[in-house]
Amino acid sequence: MSGITQWQAQALIYQALIQDSELTSLLANGPDSIFDAVPAHAAFPYLSFTESRASFVETQRYQALQVDMVFDVWSEYQGFKELKDIAAIIQKIFQQEDIENVDGKLILAKQASSEVTREGDGKTRKLREKWRFIFEANAE
Repeated sequence: MSGITQWQAQALIYQALIQDSELTSLLANGPDSIFDAVPAHAAFPYLSFTESRASFVETQRYQALQVDMVFDVWSEYQGFKELKDIAAIIQKIFQQEDIENVDGKLILAKQASSEVTREGDGKTRKLREKWRFIFEANAE
């Protein structure tokens, strides 16, 4: 069996996010508001991938891929409720047991931290979530 790559793992996470209608209904342009590279003048709210680190770890069965990822969600909502609602949905998405494709399967998702801040302009708010994912490759 070959391993799953960092990019295949990120694709699994991306697919889980864009396929969740509850999450995408809260984003300005639905699934088109989830970015790897945020375009200029993106409509709020939107989600962006900001950091990703990968390393191999041993499981009871075989070698797996650990991916630490950071997501930022940006909003111009008057308070923090919009970001808190989005954070709750992201939590629910990664607690599902069926995040997989032909390359691999998510076997563990653990939130490392979550932080909500107001930016210097006083209007923009940011949710930063750090997650640790463990993926196993599917058998060939």
